[in-house]
Amino acid sequence: MIEVLMMRDSWIEKKRYISVIVPVYQSVKTLNRCLDSILNQTYEYIELILVDDGSTDGSSEICDKYAKEYENVVSIHINNSGPSVARKVGFKHSNCEYVGFVDSDDYIEPTMYEKLICTIIEDGSDFVHSWYRFDSSGQKYCDLNVYKLLVDIPDKKGREGAIKQLLFDSQHRITPSIWSKIYRKDLLKKSLPLMPDTLNYGEDLVFLFACISFSNRVTISDLCEYNYVVRENSLSHLDSEIMFLKELEMYSLFYNVNEMLNLPVKRHNLYRWIREEIVSLLIKTSDEEKKINSVQYTIKDIDKYLGKKIILYGAGKVGYDYLRQMELNDIGEPVAICDSYKKNILWEHFLIINPNEISNIEYDYIIIAVMDEESANKIKQMLLSIGADEKRIIWESPYR
Repeated sequence: MIEVLMMRDSWIEKKRYISVIVPVYQSVKTLNRCLDSILNQTYEYIELILVDDGSTDGSSEICDKYAKEYENVVSIHINNSGPSVARKVGFKHSNCEYVGFVDSDDYIEPTMYEKLICTIIEDGSDFVHSWYRFDSSGQKYCDLNVYKLLVDIPDKKGREGAIKQLLFDSQHRITPSIWSKIYRKDLLKKSLPLMPDTLNYGEDLVFLFACISFSNRVTISDLCEYNYVVRENSLSHLDSEIMFLKELEMYSLFYNVNEMLNLPVKRHNLYRWIREEIVSLLIKTSDEEKKINSVQYTIKDIDKYLGKKIILYGAGKVGYDYLRQMELNDIGEPVAICDSYKKNILWEHFLIINPNEISNIEYDYIIIAVMDEESANKIKQMLLSIGADEKRIIWESPYR
């Protein structure tokens, strides 16, 4: 069943409007920030389409509230079907020449769509790719290989080269996401139906394969104004073996899509590229297993931290082993890594923070992850001096 609230017939009058589609599911904590960031764009000609995918946490009410307050917002409700279906439903209700997507946990900078619409019009591209920043506990950073490029695709040979460069080249591949981009609606009419409905990992990459196959020109911009919020329950945090199996499933779909599109890539080339990716995945999985086996230092009686929010102080070997122990046993929720000497460095999937930033983070305990008691006492005194609660500061000699 599909229910549409506040769909207007007369609102769209100009041709160069953008339909921004947001699939919404259980996002009550982040949805207002997401929607406000879209409605506060410097480019004002935006139609915002919200597709509530069967939320039960109050997200659907937020969607309806925005649809009633803003004439350019549409609220659609469907039974829970997954993000791919939600995006397709939103696209069917779009009225604009250009289309973008934003996930309901994320948010964008005020000038993103103004810059993207100018780029796609000036370059005459079928879609424009931009980059994104990670947002982990409110800390924004970009560790991607950002570059700028205009890719012309004049013929079948050029199309195969573009697919290899943008999806399989480890040095130049674009980020495999449907969001952080802007598309011509005519392109999505052909490529969006090829996005699998049931695949819950890698569906964006299959979609981009189709997009490039149908494009004559693609712009890789150097913009970085999409903020991707790191989520602990994200599929990207799954066990490496599960990730490997999911990526195998995803790559198998490439063959099907390639056949459906009349072989934009020669079969033997696609086979070779995917084989190289799988070998790389096997090596990565093996490296993960080595890391697991190399854990030397562990937290004593770790069960007492079940369900607790933990700040780890110390980004050395002890801190790394403690983090691995928590993640492998699914005990404790690491919310931040703190270190006076390594601040603002990306460490695992955390940005190392300065001790003064601890007051901005919700936590239950700070576990000091160092070897010797003398160093631990110095760290404890420093934490007390900046207002940390002594009862929530923990140090025990690492167990080997």
